[in-house]
Amino acid sequence: MNKIVIFSTTPGMTQSCEYVLKKRNITDIPIYELTTQFALEKAKECQASGTKVFVCRGGTAAYLREHLDVPIIDIRHSFLSYFVAIRKINIPSDKIATIGFPQFCSTAEKYNHIMNASLNVFKVTDVRDFESAFLNARLLGAEAVIGGFQIRQLCREYNFPFYSIYPDESEVEQALEEALYSQYVEEEREKQFSIISTILHSSSEGIVGIGAKGDLLHINKIAKELLQYEDGEENPYLNSLVTNRNILRTMKTGEPIYNDLLTIHKLSLVFSCLPIIQSGNITGAVISLQEETNIQIIDSKIRKRQIDSGHYAKMNFTDIIGESDEICKVKNLARKYAQSDSTILLSGETGTGKELFAQSIHNYSMRRHNPFIAINCAALPQSILESELFGYAGGAFTGAKPGGKAGVFEQAHKGTVFLDEVTEIPLEVQAKMLRVLQEKKITRIGDTRIIPVDIRIITASNKNLLHEVEMKKFREDLFYRINVLELKIPSLRERKADIPELFTHFLKGNQHLTEKARDVITSYRWPGNVRQLINITERAHVLSDIEEIDEVLISELIDSKQLKSQLKGEYPSSPAPDLISHSYEEFIRSSAGGYEGMLKELERRAIIEVLKKTNGNREKAAAILGISISTLWRKEKLYLTASGKDHKASSE
Repeated sequence: MNKIVIFSTTPGMTQSCEYVLKKRNITDIPIYELTTQFALEKAKECQASGTKVFVCRGGTAAYLREHLDVPIIDIRHSFLSYFVAIRKINIPSDKIATIGFPQFCSTAEKYNHIMNASLNVFKVTDVRDFESAFLNARLLGAEAVIGGFQIRQLCREYNFPFYSIYPDESEVEQALEEALYSQYVEEEREKQFSIISTILHSSSEGIVGIGAKGDLLHINKIAKELLQYEDGEENPYLNSLVTNRNILRTMKTGEPIYNDLLTIHKLSLVFSCLPIIQSGNITGAVISLQEETNIQIIDSKIRKRQIDSGHYAKMNFTDIIGESDEICKVKNLARKYAQSDSTILLSGETGTGKELFAQSIHNYSMRRHNPFIAINCAALPQSILESELFGYAGGAFTGAKPGGKAGVFEQAHKGTVFLDEVTEIPLEVQAKMLRVLQEKKITRIGDTRIIPVDIRIITASNKNLLHEVEMKKFREDLFYRINVLELKIPSLRERKADIPELFTHFLKGNQHLTEKARDVITSYRWPGNVRQLINITERAHVLSDIEEIDEVLISELIDSKQLKSQLKGEYPSSPAPDLISHSYEEFIRSSAGGYEGMLKELERRAIIEVLKKTNGNREKAAAILGISISTLWRKEKLYLTASGKDHKASSE
């Protein structure tokens, strides 16, 4: 099998080509002295045997290009070839006629321009016109002819002087390099085509490629089965696909179609159609086909995989520690809510376990075998939050994945979405959320497709949502959509009976609390709720070398945190402590040293107040204040010795 074949038009050209091939030690490129239709017949024979590239010249090259769909490399006529040939002809240039195809003659015209010569140029586009051009040249006084194979035959018949333009070594070298490169490109193209063809036939989807006129370009095995197609036969199902009005619209406007539905011979199919665009023109389309039932099976597998990969709820109601009336009441109400599919608003302070309740509700509901996806709306920048919730189409913005990305609502199909700190969602995104709740549909950013979703939404907030609505920071209509069912999670201050049990539950190993230590943790306000309690238990475990954890260690661990929290106003729902009887402005004026002075003054008054209530019992006072006795002694000395009156009051 010869990958490259040369067609020579003259013995001189054959000689030049043989010289170059021998010089380069190439033995597998044959040379045939044939032109036009004779060359075409041989070329078809060679092509059937595996030839990829043909090398020829002038009119023969043009003729083969018209009839073959393979690379045709032209050994170009150069100025140098003309110069060498004309120097051998010992007659004036105006007595020399150049007869040939346009490419050959254009070089003669270039020679005339450069050398200021007067060659008579006769361009021929059809082989049958060579004789008339030759006779015309003789009538105009030509004494010699320069040309190729066809004109050489005429000159022999008329016994007329003829001269060939032989390609020199550099021209053949250049053509050979182009031929070798074209051979490489063709082989690579075939390799890529083979890979693509294998991919298309290995696809689980049916793939149909059609041309601009609806002609079939490609159809893979799956598509043949779906359309009951046999090669070479007229197929009514293929015709109904190609003439589908949506596909015709894509062919006309270039607008792609995604996941549309059609029915062919009672088979429900989901199809997509993308235009083939070349140089800005629509030249065809690619249609993908899938059975609707297969997509449903795949969708179910994907949902299961999401659950297996982490999109699931780990906690249940049994994981919510505590037997107080307050927590049991909330758990019982949550179980009732779980049986409904309405939206739920979980309210409560930070650290009370709102996500724990959300997971438990999901696992107690009919959606428990489907995804549970939690997202903290305050943890993401507002610019990213929308794309995380709704997803985006490929190329929707800088940095977007080419294939796009499904958002949380789409990923949680058939399951539950938990939106923590829902008040942090921007107003413009809240408007899109309203549509999700009302219509159960989403649209990805940068896309026009409407995607139906079946989800249950649970939201949570540690802020007063009604106040946020009044401040125009939260949409009123969205508030009523998410607040269909409300569940208020109690703080640890509201369920003090559970604190010792919780503390013991989170302690590691065999450690336990003394009675006095239990009194300390029960009397403490726990501004961070369960989250803070877990933190303290971990620290207690690390710092205690013995099994028994006493009130001294616990007091040290929570030393002065309550006072600082009160100063920051973290307990708006609690009554103001007795230790501040002044107005806020009076308190500011009575304090020195800015905020640090305010803290010291508040701490001083707290110590006075607690010592009064405990009748000077420092052990009880230290437990109430959440500090150690030694720390209380130190603070008494710091704050109270400066005022005899205060000191006297503390001792009474």
